Amino acid sequence: STTTSTTTRTFRSCNPAVDTCDDGIDCTEDFCDAELGCQNLPVPGFCPGSLCQEGVCDATLGCTTIPVVCDDGVPCTTDTCSIEFGCVYTSNCNDNIQCTEDRCNVTSKACEFIPDDSRIPNRFADLCDIKTCVAGVGVVHTNATCPPPIYSCEVSVCLPTTGCGYASDCPPPPSNCQFNVCSRDLDRCVPTNCAV
Repeated sequence: STTTSTTTRTFRSCNPAVDTCDDGIDCTEDFCDAELGCQNLPVPGFCPGSLCQEGVCDATLGCTTIPVVCDDGVPCTTDTCSIEFGCVYTSNCNDNIQCTEDRCNVTSKACEFIPDDSRIPNRFADLCDIKTCVAGVGVVHTNATCPPPIYSCEVSVCLPTTGCGYASDCPPPPSNCQFNVCSRDLDRCVPTNCAV
């Protein structure tokens, strides 16, 4: 850290041959200048500091410290000082939407809220409920769109646990039959277990 002086000392005439101009402060270099008088100049780097405290030389008190000012000039960061790491700049962006990634863009100096579907809780709990993350909104729900059936005797269906599939679209069987099943080979409904 750089040692600086916090006090301006008044002029005091001196004789360079005999005057040491000692001010009793360890962190200053004392000497007599024939034109300027006694000089007591802070010695750079003499006063110890830390990552969060700057060592300074006070013309009256000697070595002391002042807080390091952490300021990156970015409104979307909170600026603090850590005794382990020094200045720390933490994003203060928060849209209170769980499925977005909130971050501070230090170039544009503005918050960004990036939708991320993988952050949606229980995203695949219901395969017929399509969940999408939208910035500024949150989770948007839409019904799954299933492809049309291949066979005329089937209908597209969606089940929460399995998603899209197909089911028979056959009407009730004739009175003398137990079932009316969709035959994919014949592409039509076929009554079965019928009494003769």
